[in-house]
Amino acid sequence: MAIPPKEINAYQPPNSAVPNLEDLIKQGMQINAIPPNAGLVDSETPVKNLTYKKARNEKVIRKRGSYIVLGGDRTGTLVQGQGPKGYTKSSAIDIVVGRGANLKKGLGPPNGTIAGPLFVSDAARIYVSESTNIDRAFGLADVPGEAHRGKKTHPLSGIGIKADNVRMIARNNIKIVTGRNQGFTGGKELNSLGGRSPQAGTISLIGGNYTDAQAKFLGFFDPDGPIKSVPYLQPAIKGDNLIHCLNSLYQYVDQLESVVWNLTLEAVGRHITRGLDPMGSPTSRGADLRSLSVEIPWGIMHAYDSWSWSITQRQKYLEYGGDMHIRSANVYLT
Repeated sequence: MAIPPKEINAYQPPNSAVPNLEDLIKQGMQINAIPPNAGLVDSETPVKNLTYKKARNEKVIRKRGSYIVLGGDRTGTLVQGQGPKGYTKSSAIDIVVGRGANLKKGLGPPNGTIAGPLFVSDAARIYVSESTNIDRAFGLADVPGEAHRGKKTHPLSGIGIKADNVRMIARNNIKIVTGRNQGFTGGKELNSLGGRSPQAGTISLIGGNYTDAQAKFLGFFDPDGPIKSVPYLQPAIKGDNLIHCLNSLYQYVDQLESVVWNLTLEAVGRHITRGLDPMGSPTSRGADLRSLSVEIPWGIMHAYDSWSWSITQRQKYLEYGGDMHIRSANVYLT
């Protein structure tokens, strides 16, 4: 015989039948003191009468709309998660406030609703589980280089944090690290199931929870063809390597400018010699003099200006202390 889950009141009185301070003022009542259920000075306020569908292996600590649920991995209904599947190593802690907050365009669930964990609709949550499919629970996009990518069927320990706004603040510094520990004896660190952890797992910063490739028009003369599938999620750039690459390109351009400079000087000297040759034809001397009027301002002067400009751009972007230096002084990545 199946034992039904226990349903417990979501919130303790006062419930929605208790008028709040705004209602009392609208009713024209004279308020000479703070009512006990006005919500002012940390007094109680009316809340909806919700019911939490408690699993048999859960212990619930609650006050008003705040919950700490201790039990097995449960990411939705009583059959969702690793706990209902019989996993013995699937203990979980679910810290939740505001169950179903965004339902009905932010009005929340109506009175009398029986609610369980709603990872999409609850206002804010910190979820800790010994064994869970954390990406599936929170509906996260796939990323390259991730173990078991695309399957979402391999449960491991996980922590998920979700709210409208999330902040992590450190007075000194913050490290976001993947991979095994360092400086400990006993061999390589294993994952929570005793399996091998990657030496360096991925760190993905995903805006919009979207990682699919997109078709882009790259131009008819692109080596890969005019249309190419371009990944939306792409590898980060290492600042020092980028500086070295750009300096190499600047050096290459400087060499080309040196060639243009020397060729222009040689052409100017040739035209001067022929333009001043008294034995040359007037037509030929005129053509050489006209060439000088172009090569001196457009060849020599522009080559010199370009070389001077490239020096200032290097200092501006590629050297520490430049006005628009491209390397961050505070954020580092591997």
